[in-house]
Amino acid sequence: MKTLTYLLVILLSLAVRLPAQEQEITVLESSYNYRDSSGVLLDNTRSVYFYDGRGNLIITHYQMFNGSSWITAEEWLSYFNSKNQEYETLSLSWRFGVRDTTARSFISYNQNGDVTEIVTQQWNQGFYNYTREFYIYNKDGNLDTLYTYRATNNKWDYNTLKIYSENMEDSTKTVLIKYYDEGVWINQERTITKFDDTEKILETLTQSYYDTTWSNFERYVYVYDSTGTLTERLRERWKDGWQSYVRYKYEYNSEGLTHSVLFQYWINSEWKDYIKTVYNYKKIIINSIFETSGNEFIKVFPNPASDYFFIDIPIISDEPVFLEITDIAGNVLINKNYEAGISGMPLKINASGIPTGIFFIRLKPGKKRFYYGMVVVLCK
Repeated sequence: MKTLTYLLVILLSLAVRLPAQEQEITVLESSYNYRDSSGVLLDNTRSVYFYDGRGNLIITHYQMFNGSSWITAEEWLSYFNSKNQEYETLSLSWRFGVRDTTARSFISYNQNGDVTEIVTQQWNQGFYNYTREFYIYNKDGNLDTLYTYRATNNKWDYNTLKIYSENMEDSTKTVLIKYYDEGVWINQERTITKFDDTEKILETLTQSYYDTTWSNFERYVYVYDSTGTLTERLRERWKDGWQSYVRYKYEYNSEGLTHSVLFQYWINSEWKDYIKTVYNYKKIIINSIFETSGNEFIKVFPNPASDYFFIDIPIISDEPVFLEITDIAGNVLINKNYEAGISGMPLKINASGIPTGIFFIRLKPGKKRFYYGMVVVLCK
């Protein structure tokens, strides 16, 4: 379960020996801002994504702004095998500073590397089965059918069915959704996606099924500039014709990555700003943290840790010791001074209040040089 995390520990601990590109951890932060009555964009929520050196999303933090600081509300962890396949996910929530497990999923693959099954379990004094997704592919290797089951009285019952099809003549792909009722599959809705010659999405149309008839419900229309870059996405609802409802406006940085997405409502015949999402990209190179002439490493154990970990203090003189623990983005979690006389004694650090992630340790005895370490904290 913890294969990826242990791999990260090994890579980080060998930072001075490995090429930089094998040690990069990318941090993507998306901040969600809402506009108050005076038109000012205020901090609201944000998500922080951690990618390993192989480009896999391993940790997601969802945080809320309480007026003065960011508070983690939810976490998602992903574990990958040597084939870069995500085989397990874990969901956690934070309530009043306490981390609780909420759900986990197990993912299976076929020999072609396609997902065949996802089993999700929820937590209530122990894990219990909740949903199951079963994927079926056609002879060409394309997804054909997806069955979703719900666990009831220790057995799996049909819930929904998705049927995937493609029409090459009009460049559309359709997903038909049915629900199961008393032994019969009944049409519920369908989504029709239209593409251009370069396979860019032009429109996504959703229709609902009622009284043997398919009726338009809503659609997304995609707008591109002359270079083929997405600039707008329009959400429209059907009411005796298509009516504007929501617009998303995209801006990009110099590297072509999404910089911001502006969410607008159509009110009183004009677009009104509501929420703006801003994306900040950070790439952490482990060598840039540890390569400081004359500094030494300290030992951290157990590593990875859950409830607590120890910092093995080097043999030093009896001086006050300064300890600082930061996350990978540089935010300080622990900043503390210890009295003299702890030389040679491991420091026990309570990790129960530290969110899941990778953290860096700086230890400075008196006026001497810094000692460095690293710890990976896992969920309980």
